[in-house]
Amino acid sequence: MIKGKNPYPFETIALAVSFSPGLPSLVTEMKRMCVLHESLAIFIHVGKKTSDKQRELTFLLSSNGFHDGNSRIYWEQGDIVTSILQICKHEVVDLIIVGASEKENFDLPIGQIATNIATKAKCSVLVFTGSSTGSLKKIVVNGIEHKKTDLTILTSLYFAEKENTESIFISDESGITSYEDRSNDNIPPTLKKDLFIFKEAIEKSKVKINLFSLSGEQCESISDYAFKNNADLIVTHSSEHMLLIFDRISSHDGIDALLKKLPCNLLVVHSRLIE
Repeated sequence: MIKGKNPYPFETIALAVSFSPGLPSLVTEMKRMCVLHESLAIFIHVGKKTSDKQRELTFLLSSNGFHDGNSRIYWEQGDIVTSILQICKHEVVDLIIVGASEKENFDLPIGQIATNIATKAKCSVLVFTGSSTGSLKKIVVNGIEHKKTDLTILTSLYFAEKENTESIFISDESGITSYEDRSNDNIPPTLKKDLFIFKEAIEKSKVKINLFSLSGEQCESISDYAFKNNADLIVTHSSEHMLLIFDRISSHDGIDALLKKLPCNLLVVHSRLIE
């Protein structure tokens, strides 16, 4: 059962396997993530299963400590996105990792497959740009008011604790620069709903939490701010699957827009809210 399940912890992590030059670094990152989160690993490749591919993947997985006891491999045929999402649903995956090649990180649109997974998945998605294999020290979070913001911020705190992150920067329009300065009157409506849970998470967190306003920073988007501040990860909420076309186009911080100007890794948090 996926609907209604909390977006974290990441008990099951999947990797979309593409036999490209970036596969070794993706498997290494997958291992790092699975160790951090004590997760079961799911590897999914959609395409013809050949002896060469099987040999390459077996070598990479065994070299990184994956075996039958802590991982499963799926070789699928059919539409790539549909097949991957079906396996994620079957395995009740909490997080799927997809890779982005270096040339797709900045000015050029990211691959259509990765875009479709990031916007259609019913679990959280980590778009990995190849800049990690160590902890993520600086995280930028999309905190603009939205019904999914609460769980997005809580998930970013969970993720930051696991990563031993130094600082989290959350976009906010109140003009306050620290959560320590907030009173009940200054807390955005999105956070009031689960105020106790949120305050408890803040108090327990060892991560330094900062607020910023995009307009105050003279940035048009979260991507601009992350690039300007050398962030390692952007965190945002998942797409509204029933959004009107106009809503998708007009959102400066929509997932499609982020992927077309992505300066670092991107975590799309799917809150699994029952609508």
